Amino acid sequence: MKKDTRYLVSVALMAAIVIVLANTPLGMIQLPIIKATTVHIPVIIGAILLGPSAGAILGAIFGICSLISNTTAPTLLSFAFSPFLSTTGLVGVVKAIWISVGCRIMIGVISGWLWILFRKLKANSYLSLIITGFVGSMVNTIFVMGSIYLFFAGQYAAAKDVARTAVFGLIMGTVTASGIPEAIAAAILVTVITKALLKVVPNLSNASANRRHSFRAFDLNTYALCLRRMEDILILAIDIGNTNIVVGCIRGDEVLFTERLSTNTTHTTLEYAISFKNVLEIYQIDAKEIEGAIISSVVPPITNVIRDSIHKITDAEVLIVGPGVKTGLNILMDNPKTLGSDLVVNAVAGISEYPVPLIIFDFGTATTASVVDRKKNYIGGMIIPGIRVSLDGLASHASQLSRISLDAPKKIIGTNTADCMKSGLLYGNAAMLDGIVDRMEEELGEPATVLATGGLASLIVPLCKKNIILDDDLLLRGLNLIYKKNQEHNH
Repeated sequence: MKKDTRYLVSVALMAAIVIVLANTPLGMIQLPIIKATTVHIPVIIGAILLGPSAGAILGAIFGICSLISNTTAPTLLSFAFSPFLSTTGLVGVVKAIWISVGCRIMIGVISGWLWILFRKLKANSYLSLIITGFVGSMVNTIFVMGSIYLFFAGQYAAAKDVARTAVFGLIMGTVTASGIPEAIAAAILVTVITKALLKVVPNLSNASANRRHSFRAFDLNTYALCLRRMEDILILAIDIGNTNIVVGCIRGDEVLFTERLSTNTTHTTLEYAISFKNVLEIYQIDAKEIEGAIISSVVPPITNVIRDSIHKITDAEVLIVGPGVKTGLNILMDNPKTLGSDLVVNAVAGISEYPVPLIIFDFGTATTASVVDRKKNYIGGMIIPGIRVSLDGLASHASQLSRISLDAPKKIIGTNTADCMKSGLLYGNAAMLDGIVDRMEEELGEPATVLATGGLASLIVPLCKKNIILDDDLLLRGLNLIYKKNQEHNH
């Protein structure tokens, strides 16, 4: 993971929380019988949000705080945590550093990788957070107490004034009496706090729960954007496709609405201006409130027409996705310039919000598949005849087949011509997606997060056997990210 400024700021903020908890009474919570530490909780949360490496850093900071406190304010067992209180020479110094710092580093490392595993398995988000919080806390208890037993059993027995043979029982008693309640508290707090943080970050909560079959990864760039968030400006986002023009308004990171207009290459600037103004009025948005606009287009003849139409109704600066526009996407195609701007935008949004590698299907005039590898490189994809194109082809070239509505038949085996056509188009595309995902994952060598977007995606995704996340607003949120990236770059 690239350690850029935003990453460092994010880690620094989490580290500050660790330091505050480690040096104040806030680091302890009163349970019915004992007090439980909370210092490891931001380590676990940081590992979930920012990754195992950040978790390791936060764990090390926790450990250093523990080392300092045991040195400056020694307790009965401080010999196991402070290298300056070692009674067994250099070997004891190394052992004490491992217990105070090394064991705490393992909290962040194990929690971070456990969360990544759950994401790969597309496990339930609540259950994943509960388990990660519980295990992360138990890592702290088991590694620390286990290391004390392995390295300092004799000194521990002397400090407790018990026989050495009784040490194991005392260690297990501590794990049971203190470690398990701490782990239960950590599981609850990690789940509640992490869920709340993810809701605060709009890009991770735009989509409704019914289209989220797996929990989104908390992307670093999205989190950092929240920390140094731009002013909540109102922007107009437009995607010009061959069949439809998708129009949406975004305030901050919230998509206020999404509408579709027919693409018509003969419409004038004024006609498009009237259409856009009417859409805005339907949603009670004053066009003059719009402070920025961004366009992606695969229909070059009308791109400038639509740009000029926006200028007629707003005072907004219009950004057109294309050469010279910062996207942050590394495209490994033979000729990156030929990649459609809509595919670029989808990939930018996908990388920001979901675990990689990614397979993104976009159902438009053509059905496209975009593939992003685990290093967040756009490596290629696929172009397939769209559903309506296929339907038009059947109706035009088969004299006894007419155009039909695209609603799913009750069963896959049709008993009349219309149902046979519907079944072939819808179930055929669903089966195609399932097969493509299998083959692409085989070529990638690992499972991928699969997304579907576009006007006809909602017809196909429910019929698929694969776990495919339906995300209708993916493209608009991608346009929003690109707009903000370029605003930041320019300022």
